[in-house]
Amino acid sequence: IIAFMIGMGTALAGFGIDVGTKLLQNGKYQLTNLLKTNCNDCFWAPFLGYVAINVALVFIGAVMVALGEPVAAGSGISEIKCYLNGVKIPRILRIKTLFVKVFGVLFSVGGGLCAGKEGPMIHTGAIIAAGISQGKSTTLPISTNWLKSFRNDREKRDFV
Repeated sequence: IIAFMIGMGTALAGFGIDVGTKLLQNGKYQLTNLLKTNCNDCFWAPFLGYVAINVALVFIGAVMVALGEPVAAGSGISEIKCYLNGVKIPRILRIKTLFVKVFGVLFSVGGGLCAGKEGPMIHTGAIIAAGISQGKSTTLPISTNWLKSFRNDREKRDFV
């Protein structure tokens, strides 16, 4: 049951990233087409609008990571490998890191950066696995009694 919940949570996060990215890209292309139709055969207005939208999306994602949760930068694979080998990295498996990672990937891919979603999905899945297997959250005041036997580092690493 726990493995199913972890899989569904990770799949929902991936689905949300895909849908959000497609919505951002569709809005970006619709705005570019609107600028193109309003400007009679000009090149610069749609081009500069497209570039401005991409810069704004990437800027939003970068500010979220830099100010919100710097540990969410990068793919997250190396951080998870370090955690599995016993290295304690502060805030690596927090829900705030999950949200910043998901929205950072959404805005950077939506902004046109050559960034993949595969590496961040490994980090996302590890955060979801750590949260579900512990049955509690240090960020949110949530604590359940049904998974108390798994609340140690060894079991947490096994689920991650």
